[in-house]
Amino acid sequence: MDTYTQIYRKEKVWLAVYTRPQHEKRIHHKLVDNGIEVFLPLLKSIRVWSDRVRWTELPLFRCYLFVKVQPKEHYAVLNTPGVVRFIKVGDKIVEIPEKQITAVKKFINHPDIIQVTEEKLEQGDTVEITRGPFMGIRGELVSFKGKRRVAIRLESIGKSLVVDISTALLKKVD
Repeated sequence: MDTYTQIYRKEKVWLAVYTRPQHEKRIHHKLVDNGIEVFLPLLKSIRVWSDRVRWTELPLFRCYLFVKVQPKEHYAVLNTPGVVRFIKVGDKIVEIPEKQITAVKKFINHPDIIQVTEEKLEQGDTVEITRGPFMGIRGELVSFKGKRRVAIRLESIGKSLVVDISTALLKKVD
């Protein structure tokens, strides 16, 4: 796609934004206040200090958040305090496919149910989730900390989301 087409098209696309460390939530609120559609995947976790224990929400991807914008809105995003840059390959801003954003949203909103299966799946197999809230999402079967898990790669930002999921909910894809 040439630069002219990229600048003047009207549809919004998802882009990854690199932020200053520990500024993701503040930037999210500022962008929302400015009318920008923003997705900041957060996971709840327990934080332990010497005097207390507390549930907190931490970004799934540190120093990243996702914005759905038109090219004319790029300047407003970049001028938000704490935003460092858009993620690029060479000199082109990388677009994140809608299906990857949807997959991340599904994974952070639903716990998985463990089941047993007889299907033989090998590490490195490409698999598709066949049932449940993650149905239709594809990933790679990996072994992580001694368990079989599914890795969903967000190649445009160089990150992977590794999720525990029952192999009963998976089928091998060629």
